[in-house]
This record gives sequence, C-alpha cells and structure tokens, in this order.
Amino acid sequence: MIAFVVNGPVGSRGGVETFNYYLIKDLLAADVDIYTTANLSKDINNLEVKSINKWAIPVLKKKYEKIFVLSSLYHGVIPSFLKKEKIYHIQILHGFRPFIFNWSFKNKLSDPIKALLSYLTIISASKRSDWVISNSFITKAFYERMFSMSSIPIPLFFKSFIEAFPSLKNNNCCYDLLFVGKFNRVKNIIYFLDVIELLEKRYGFRLNICLIGDGPLREYVHEKVSSLKSSIKIYPYLPNQVVKQIMLKSKILIVPSLIETFGLVVAEGLASGMFVFASKYCGIADYISEEKLENFRIISWHLENTVDKIAKYLELEPDREKHAAAFSEVVKRFSFVYNLLSLLGLE
Repeated sequence: MIAFVVNGPVGSRGGVETFNYYLIKDLLAADVDIYTTANLSKDINNLEVKSINKWAIPVLKKKYEKIFVLSSLYHGVIPSFLKKEKIYHIQILHGFRPFIFNWSFKNKLSDPIKALLSYLTIISASKRSDWVISNSFITKAFYERMFSMSSIPIPLFFKSFIEAFPSLKNNNCCYDLLFVGKFNRVKNIIYFLDVIELLEKRYGFRLNICLIGDGPLREYVHEKVSSLKSSIKIYPYLPNQVVKQIMLKSKILIVPSLIETFGLVVAEGLASGMFVFASKYCGIADYISEEKLENFRIISWHLENTVDKIAKYLELEPDREKHAAAFSEVVKRFSFVYNLLSLLGLE
C-alpha cells in the first residue's frame, strides 16, 4: 500500500493553503491513502483525510510499503530525518521571489531577513529531497542558476478547478472587472486602479468593479477609489466559495502581479469561464500562450495597450461553458497529480 502526506497548511485563503487543498482533492481520486500535517478546520472538513503530526510520519511505515511526503515552500520536515526511515520527500517550489525583492518594497529590516531565512530553509530541504518540483520553467531556471539545484517542472493544474464551478449557466455579470489579492506592490493593485482610471478617461466607461483583498496599500486604494467615477465595491478576504460565486458574476479578472507564485486565482478564473488578463510572471503563462485560450490574455506593461484590449472585451459577454470546456482540456493535459504519479511510477 502507498500513502501520501501533504505537509503544510490546508485551507481556502489562497496561496499554499489553497494549493494543498486542491492537491488533496485530486489525490483522493488516486488509489492511495492520504494524510495531512495541517489542522483541519470546519471549512475543509469535507476532505476525507486524516491529520497527523509531521514528527509522527515514520509511524506510518508500519502500515505502508511506500510513503511520499509533499512539502510546499518552507513548510518542510527534515528530509534527512525521513531518509533514515526510507520515506521519500518531495519539495515543491512555488514562484521565484528572491529575498532582495522583498527589500525593495519593505522598510522593516526583519522582512528581508525573514525572506532570506525562509529561502535558505527551502534550499536546505530541497538539496536533501528525493525530488524537487518547480511550478514553472521560470522557477526552475531561477533556482538552478541561483542555487545550482536541479528541479523538474510540473504545471500545477488540478481537475478540482473545474469541479469547483458545477453551474456555469444563467450567470449574468454584476461586475465588469474583478481583482483578487493583497493590496500591495507585488500584486500590483496600483496598476489595476490605473487601468480603471484610463478606461474612464479614454473610453468614458463607468464600470461596476469588485476588489477582494486587503493589505498595506489599503489607504491608497480607498483614496484612489474615491477619485474614480466607476462603482467600486471593496471586500476583505472572503471564503474561497464566496470568491467563486463572485467570479461567476464577473466579466473580466485582472491579475497584474509583478511576482506570482503560480496563479491559483488565474486558474480559478479560467475554470469559471470568465475573461482573464494576467501578467507573464504567472506560472500558467508557461503552459498557455495567448493563442491557446481565447479568454486568456497576457498583460502588456504598456498601460494603453492593455486598456485597449480590455475595452474590447468589456463589449463582450463571456461564453462560460465554451471557455471552461477549453480550459478543462488544458487541465487534463497538464494535471499536476497525473504528472506527479507518472514521475513516481505510480500512474
């Protein structure tokens, strides 16, 4: 018998938490037993997995022939500790944010130090792991050049993206534009607000817009919004299921991140059938070109060019079922779990 232990947080607040949630959901379809080191809260009690203390993982050897531990980012166990027990460790690398990048956007000394320490932890764990998986070719290149560490690029697409939107019919758009993410410079909320301003000035649009998030630039966001003529609603962080419902009521999702660890929100937007504009730094862009999906476009850093494209899409209604079906084919081809099982010889 074979078991997988998904190591790290599980939830619906985005990032690694949501990634691990989808990973478990897809693994449930495989003929393996699944455990997690996360404390399972009420909002994820639908997962048929058992929680286990990461230091108790070797106890599972009494029951299973092979055990694979999957660690995302710095939520690692000590691989050398596992090797003594002949337990396989797989390190998953999300994104390529160098610690010096944090320095350029932060004033506190503790932030770059914390970022550096987390990266050193990741590198240390990765060099002792049995497999290192990168979420994109950009990530692979960064780690190989910076740390001389080989990794295998596997796209992080999940069938659960599609299953999350069972009903795509009869969803009239309440919002023209949608932003989901932290209100900070990395997620580039400033660019998003500049897009709205130029759409108003150049085309005379008065739009219905939804912002979901919070962060250090919240004061800037509220001040900027007050100067715009469009109708803009701002929500704090919402449960994942609520965000999905808003996606079904929105026309265009814009993700202008300067750094995006993968772009789960992009994948969810594509699965909902809406139009999606994302930066080239999103891992999804590695596997989907602008020509592959008619509802996916890569953002140009020339603001006027992006605004001109968005203006054209504002005149259209998304064909949700058609767009979601096209993305479903991409997910089948680039399924993370399928590629993972193939890598491990377990397909």
